[in-house]
Amino acid sequence: MPRVGRDHECSEFDPRGLPACHSNGGDGVQSEDVRKPGGIESCLFGPLDLSNDVVDALAASNADAEPDLHCVPPGCGAEPTQLPRSGEARPRGRLRCVPYARVNGAHIYYRQQGSGPDLVLIHGAGGNHLAWWQQVAAFAPRYRVTTYDARGWGLSRGDMAVGRTTLGTDLLALLQHLGIERAHIVAQSMGGRAVAGLARLAPERIASLVLCGTTAGATNDRIRAMQQELREDRGGASLREQALAPGFEAEEPALALLYRQINALNPPRPRGLLGPPPPGYRGSMHELLSSLGVPILYVVGEYDAITPPEMIREAASLVSGARVHVIAGAGHSCYFERAAEWNAVVGAFLEAVERGNW
Repeated sequence: MPRVGRDHECSEFDPRGLPACHSNGGDGVQSEDVRKPGGIESCLFGPLDLSNDVVDALAASNADAEPDLHCVPPGCGAEPTQLPRSGEARPRGRLRCVPYARVNGAHIYYRQQGSGPDLVLIHGAGGNHLAWWQQVAAFAPRYRVTTYDARGWGLSRGDMAVGRTTLGTDLLALLQHLGIERAHIVAQSMGGRAVAGLARLAPERIASLVLCGTTAGATNDRIRAMQQELREDRGGASLREQALAPGFEAEEPALALLYRQINALNPPRPRGLLGPPPPGYRGSMHELLSSLGVPILYVVGEYDAITPPEMIREAASLVSGARVHVIAGAGHSCYFERAAEWNAVVGAFLEAVERGNW
């Protein structure tokens, strides 16, 4: 089996918005070479630019397998297609290849690293799978960590006119595709909507929940009033402007720049996709979350201006057995801003759950 992940770095983008990878002669980003059942991992930022002889070798090894490596000719503008099998025709020229799960009418890009109990990290609207770089490094030695790009974020593609419920159905389809029967689920902000969908559709797949900067739909009239007040205070400002704590950029300019660069990799999305529920909606997820019977930890930054601690404490009070941890000095993206404390808190939570001590 050829080593397909070494001496490649991701840089420029092709016309479809997928980063291209090229050989760096061994001086640039070094990625781990991984061959796993059901797929081939790629370079650090995703796609590989594979020469024809490598594609032919991979195809020969693919005679009886269904890897998730999908390929497109450079600049073709087409949807990714599966790696050709031995003897099948393939497009001429070098191919850019990325590991996709073709599920639920979409191409969902994912990564899996480490081994152990399954841990799935779901990014928020300001991120993509790359946003979890500090968590993957911390948790992969003890867990099999799955990160992915939501439909329309990062490298994932699919119809965006299907509505917000697709966040949940895509997550379930990905878990089924990867054979993940049960996992610890960590959701940041928008990821709470995926959790709500999974809780409705397949609650048995949830071993525990970490809800970061999200109520996950656990709400009441007090929370709705807080949300409306925050929207009015924000006016026409973007949520992106409130993703980090005040003063974080001055304190950690490199990290703040990296956060914005990761966000900038996301393609445009339809306006209103993540807007509030319809007027008059009074539903809440708190009863369903309580009925899961699994450990639930809410994590929030002290200076979160999108889902402030007061709101998260109110949401947690509605969910039976839920606990809250506030990350001092952090804003809405506390997992990114204060990764050391966040990792320690979530790590202790997961270990306690695994031991049955939560």
